[in-house]
Amino acid sequence: MASELILARQRTSLPNKALLPAAEAERVASALAALIDGLWLNAALAGGPPDSDRARSTAREFLDMK
Repeated sequence: MASELILARQRTSLPNKALLPAAEAERVASALAALIDGLWLNAALAGGPPDSDRARSTAREFLDMK
């Protein structure tokens, strides 16, 4: 599944870039993967194409809160 690949990449990227301690990176990666899944679901239910600018903005806002 795409979200599993994204989660795996986030799990390796966040701690390796020293952005977050490993335990916190795992928590943030899981939450971000859930957010991404929700954005895709929301776009699918809306019946139109996904708004990639809005999705990126939402994900960045989420990460800024962490």
